[in-house]
Amino acid sequence: MCAITGILSINGKQALSEDLICMLKTMEHRGPDGSRICLDGKLITGDLETTNHPCANIGLGHNLLSIVGTEVSQPLVKHGLVLVANAEIYNYMELKNFYDECYFTDSDCEVILTLVNKYYKNSLVDAVNTTIKELDGDYAFAISDGKELVVVRDEVGVKPVYYGTDNSRDLFAFASERKALWKLGIKDVKVLKPGEMLLNNKTISRPLTKITARPILKVSDSAEAVNPYDSNYYKNLLKKFLQTL
Repeated sequence: MCAITGILSINGKQALSEDLICMLKTMEHRGPDGSRICLDGKLITGDLETTNHPCANIGLGHNLLSIVGTEVSQPLVKHGLVLVANAEIYNYMELKNFYDECYFTDSDCEVILTLVNKYYKNSLVDAVNTTIKELDGDYAFAISDGKELVVVRDEVGVKPVYYGTDNSRDLFAFASERKALWKLGIKDVKVLKPGEMLLNNKTISRPLTKITARPILKVSDSAEAVNPYDSNYYKNLLKKFLQTL
């Protein structure tokens, strides 16, 4: 039960950090293991309340409750992409093993960032849509490439997301709890429905997710392929490994 939040300045850069920190404090009970924010791709470390923060177009924040992996603080930043996620990705180890990519943490959420980067061409939305076809788990996450902000919630909807706009300040915001948005003075708070996606400050249609064919792993180039979801997977994997000795 982590907390994610973000703010999009609709008309040019402005100070976002104070509002981000305010929302994170409101949801501190959801993630006592650490808080961090990112402004236009720049991670802000140290004491959030005593640091001078630059103005930004997009700000993302996260309160951590570590369940899978070590206590890895978010937002996660890689190759110009920034991710905050409230997620449990059940097949993250299989995906990490299948895709020969460089991982910096053992967080299950890093695989989301890695896959979006892998599929990212010219459209962040397309990359996210391709990524979620590979994810088996409960998730709500937001990702930005510095130009656009995408927020997505899985079809089951275990992880909550709420959003709204402060028209007086030209700010769009989302958070894991309504009261974080109320704290900013946003009265008209909407629920991001299960399976819905936000692109910047608008909801957009999203194809129904059907998990793609699951990864097939090989012990070696010459080994017979084995399916990590097969109940005999580990038995077969051990057998193949022993045959190589």
